[in-house]
Amino acid sequence: MHALQLDFAPAAVARQGLAGRLIGIALLAFAAAAAALAVQQHEQRQTGIDELQSRLDRMQRRVQSPADAVDDAGSRRAGTGARGADDDAELQRRLQQANAVIDQLAVPWTRLFGAIEAVPTQGVVLQELLPDARAGSLRLRATAPELDSALAYTARLSRQPALGQVHLVSYARTEAAAVSTDRAPLVFMVQATWQPR
Repeated sequence: MHALQLDFAPAAVARQGLAGRLIGIALLAFAAAAAALAVQQHEQRQTGIDELQSRLDRMQRRVQSPADAVDDAGSRRAGTGARGADDDAELQRRLQQANAVIDQLAVPWTRLFGAIEAVPTQGVVLQELLPDARAGSLRLRATAPELDSALAYTARLSRQPALGQVHLVSYARTEAAAVSTDRAPLVFMVQATWQPR
């Protein structure tokens, strides 16, 4: 009687398993590198915010300093004059610029980007993201093979809690021929609102 030999993992399947593990390891390494980059960017932005805040505090102390005080007659103390008024205008302009930068850096961008990344693209290729934190609006440009894909993506975006009033603004076929098909991709624009605070 011959011994029965069963092979439950043929060589082809074993090779596929190894390839899958290698792909998994590569994806894990990519995710770790992306996380490290995100942490580094966050630290750089936080350093920038701290630096801008200290500059803003120094500027505000200069504006409120006794050298800029006005006497009882309503005129500036000696030593200021026209140059002091120009300095005050320049200081105010710089304070406004610093406040605008601080406002932009203080926006919770990760919540917005996380909401967009959570939406499955399914054939849609994102090309441009234009958030406006002051207006609380977002414009997104992408390509899709067909209008149905663009509409489905817009519907998936509208289900994100961080986004509101999501709608398709425009769509058109591009003039350039597509590489793998006989039809050019559809370029479309989506607009939405979001709460930056």
